[in-house]
Amino acid sequence: MEKIVGHGVDIIDLEDFKLLFEESDAMKRCFTDTELKDIGDDTRSLSKAAGRFAVKEAVLKALGEGWGEAISWKDVEVNTASNGAPSVVLYRRVQKLANDQRIFRWLVTTSHSGLSAVASVIAVGD
Repeated sequence: MEKIVGHGVDIIDLEDFKLLFEESDAMKRCFTDTELKDIGDDTRSLSKAAGRFAVKEAVLKALGEGWGEAISWKDVEVNTASNGAPSVVLYRRVQKLANDQRIFRWLVTTSHSGLSAVASVIAVGD
């Protein structure tokens, strides 16, 4: 029987996030090549990157974990379906944490305004 194992929410202030966004090295540390391609380089790039960053934070919150030496920002990859729906792919230690908690599905949503990006992530398991 499916049940909610965890829920994480994160909000990113776009003005603060812009400092990270403008550092290409920081972006390469936080996002996979696939994510960087999806973020692109247009007027919505800042809010798209902030939304993905919020999803990464929310996934860790749903797992009851924080960022540490054994977890990389790239261990949570945020993908976008052709219809715009976000999803996550987990790697390395984050995937192990999800497996240990018997999480098999993630419900992910993001929203953006001119000032912020927010993500809500629900971990579903058995």
